[in-house]
Amino acid sequence: MLLCSYQVGFSQKRLEVGDVFPKLVLQDVYNYKEEVLDLNDFAGMPIIIDFWSTTCKSCLESFPKLDSLQKMFAGQVQFILVNPQPFGADSTDRLFKNRSALFKPIIPFITRDTVLTKLLEPVGMPYMTWIGADGVVKHFSGRVTSNTIQQLIDDEPIGILPYVRKRAYPTSIFAPYIEPFVEYYSGITKRIHDANPKNDVRNAVLSVTHADPAYLFKMAFNEGEGRFTGLGRFALEVRDSARYIIPKDDNLTEQWRAENTFNYALALPPGKQHLKYRYMREDLERYFDVEAKVEKRKMTCYVLRSLPDAEKIATKGGELISVSTTVYDVGSTDNVRDEYVLQNLPYSRFVSAVRTLAERRLKVPFVDLTTPLDTNIDITFDGELIVHPTFDKLQEFLHKHGYAISEEEQYVDVLVLSD
Repeated sequence: MLLCSYQVGFSQKRLEVGDVFPKLVLQDVYNYKEEVLDLNDFAGMPIIIDFWSTTCKSCLESFPKLDSLQKMFAGQVQFILVNPQPFGADSTDRLFKNRSALFKPIIPFITRDTVLTKLLEPVGMPYMTWIGADGVVKHFSGRVTSNTIQQLIDDEPIGILPYVRKRAYPTSIFAPYIEPFVEYYSGITKRIHDANPKNDVRNAVLSVTHADPAYLFKMAFNEGEGRFTGLGRFALEVRDSARYIIPKDDNLTEQWRAENTFNYALALPPGKQHLKYRYMREDLERYFDVEAKVEKRKMTCYVLRSLPDAEKIATKGGELISVSTTVYDVGSTDNVRDEYVLQNLPYSRFVSAVRTLAERRLKVPFVDLTTPLDTNIDITFDGELIVHPTFDKLQEFLHKHGYAISEEEQYVDVLVLSD
């Protein structure tokens, strides 16, 4: 494999919507029928160039979807995945071979890219460039759906929000001469696509941007502790739950986010700042016209307990290491083995790792009833447990390290919204 991409005669500047995309011949190609990728091979066909990296979790998680879309529009649209990291074709091949749960799409990859990166200057990832059948740049975005691909094929406007290259960061809704006199203020605004409002007014205590109602309520009741972020800890008992649940159909999420994500800001005088979450809860209940309360509810959980030899995982010292090489967390190095290494790190990191396996992978609520160690810990979660987790494997692994996990009924705190 050659080590670089190259182009055939064009002036190098960042391309904008309306520019003609140059005819490139690209090298250091992976997952393609040829050793080079000539864009002329796709003449007359729309192309979507998608920048990704090994450190972009959402990029890696998108591979099954991109594969499905490529198959759906085979012969009508061509996706090309581009990685600007020094992570070449050989490394990319090892990545997919060694990560058995990482999906490899039927899409060509350009690795170690420099040319496309200079031409398009991606400001984040995923970063998609939409090129029409006429070779003209039509759009830039961070998302793609089947409906918008059809719009590209039909040469219609792309109905997805454009990628914002330079986002605004307004600091206050108040005029500068009023801001120094603000004592108490709370505000809710709809999502602003090209801005992340800050709350830099006097006495500011809370500021949240682009959050859905469920996230806002969980934040208000979590009070910084994460009590209601776990599986089964949030319940909806409302007539219309649509505003609280993101649609599964990607073609509907854009409009849903425009209508159901918000910015929240709160400022309180010094004597009341310790009550910030109470004020937030009251604001949310008034605006969304619901009642929010915490109830004890019985449910089947995985319960973690300490065994007499729990100090097995007490650290032996050394460098602080967190090598999270799970399926969607590769890291910037060529380390592609399936494992999760924690060395000389806080005990809470161990509990968090078990919680993730229980709730995100095995889809069962988790309860921690362990006695925390008063020292840091060392533990390595092996690849077989990470990639193909089962309750029996998790139970056996934890028992070897001085912990027991069991499936049992428990009463847990649940945040309930009702109207």
